[in-house]
Amino acid sequence: MPLSPEICTCIVHFVCTPPTQHTLRYLRTLSLICKPFHLAATPKLYEALVFADAQRAYLLCQTLTHNSALGAHVRSFFFSQVNDGLALVGAGARGLGHGDGLGGGAGRLVLGQAFWAAVHNALGTMKALEYLVLYDTSFANSWVLDAVGSEGGVGTEEEEERGGSGCGVIETKLRFRWDEHVVKFLERQKKLAVVQVQAPEYGVVMQDSLHHSEISLAAGSLPFLRTFDGTLGAGLEVVRVGAPVTNLQMVVERDGMDIGEGVDPCEGLEEDVRVFAKAGKTLKSLNIIDVPEEMVGKVVNVLAAVCPGLVYLGLLPLPVLNVSIVFSVPQPRPYSFAYISAPTVDLRTNVAAVTPSHSP
Repeated sequence: MPLSPEICTCIVHFVCTPPTQHTLRYLRTLSLICKPFHLAATPKLYEALVFADAQRAYLLCQTLTHNSALGAHVRSFFFSQVNDGLALVGAGARGLGHGDGLGGGAGRLVLGQAFWAAVHNALGTMKALEYLVLYDTSFANSWVLDAVGSEGGVGTEEEEERGGSGCGVIETKLRFRWDEHVVKFLERQKKLAVVQVQAPEYGVVMQDSLHHSEISLAAGSLPFLRTFDGTLGAGLEVVRVGAPVTNLQMVVERDGMDIGEGVDPCEGLEEDVRVFAKAGKTLKSLNIIDVPEEMVGKVVNVLAAVCPGLVYLGLLPLPVLNVSIVFSVPQPRPYSFAYISAPTVDLRTNVAAVTPSHSP
């Protein structure tokens, strides 16, 4: 007598709770026993897809494209190029990469149009996607995001009402340039709580283009965003649209700044930091990386004025020999945070840290 679908479902649930290194192997075995087990195990098999091998990721994307019903089970999709330089060597991988196989750096293959087209098509089948991690070593294929939560690049009102595509992604980590594809993707996601965008040469891309509407977030975007990790320019965009962020980590990109002769290179940064006043009511943790050492004191002083409720202010690297320069800040008295004490310098690491004085 065959087992009932309910019993099969309970057995599958037992196998998956808690997940272990053997869970996938057990699920694959169960899915081959009989149809009730296959129906119960398949959603769990495709629920979380994690790949560091481009060949395996490509084959999986092809499977989802040809059987979109499987894509409906995917809640997490993770792809990061780690061993791709080896994984794509062979006749079966022809067309996935271009160049000599090392175009992305030592041992790192720059994946070609065929691979990213497969990812794009597969993403279009993932109607329940909640967690998305995509790392592109070429930073050139952000167009694949057009398929997430959209048909033809535009999420529908019906999708938003049922909380499916167009508003279902909760957390995303992307390695793409900040461009119109990334911006439109973020605008479509109504439930995003955590965003990380790693982008090269952000200063070059953004400094002259930040006011272009195609790479500026629309007002009201990211209504539930709590954590953002990216470059300073992107962080400013997030704050400007009113996202209720509590945790911000940003890298100051200075290489692409157009500084004229006789202009203080720190002037723009100080004004940028004042934008954080818009997030003053929600922002509790802030880390700004690569602040010019001559600017550390000024930046912290501005933050004390616009975000006095900060509980954590990230590490401020500086050479110990220049401590007197960094902390020589004119009145009003610097570091007047409600919950943060004065900075201390770790002589072993040449790092100044500002820490909480008491809890809010």
